[in-house]
Amino acid sequence: MVFKDEHLRKYKYFNGIYRLIRRIFYGRIVDIETFYVHVNSGKVDYCEFPKIYSGNHDIYADHIHLDARKPYPKHPIMNWANSYVNSDGDGDVSFSKDVFDYLSPYIYVNTSNHAMATHDTNSVLSKTLYRSVAKKSRWQRNSSVLKIIFLTRKQVDKKYQRKD
Repeated sequence: MVFKDEHLRKYKYFNGIYRLIRRIFYGRIVDIETFYVHVNSGKVDYCEFPKIYSGNHDIYADHIHLDARKPYPKHPIMNWANSYVNSDGDGDVSFSKDVFDYLSPYIYVNTSNHAMATHDTNSVLSKTLYRSVAKKSRWQRNSSVLKIIFLTRKQVDKKYQRKD
């Protein structure tokens, strides 16, 4: 997922400096986060959130990077619209467009640095549902998510690298 940027909550007075550091360090302000949905025997099995799992932290957490070491923990999908997909038998699917068209797992962005989980830690906040649709709804256009991209992480990083 590609987010427009990050907005610190706990340390909000450092947002300007933080954006400058992101531009220098990453060459961009957009925030790119990667997670994986694994399918086994045609059914959704679990998700992995390498270095971006939120645990039980909420929107006021600014720097959460749980699940930082391999093997990454397997997090069961708690809620989904349709958990059955037609698998070609290769088992491990890395959240590709082919899967997403049939599979609608609920992935919650729980922290201000976009750490995620399969459970919601901000129950009082409104939610925006994203699906693989060509046209964004009015609510999606106004949200912090810039794009959901079905490419490898390397391809996404290249697409958003600084062009000097």
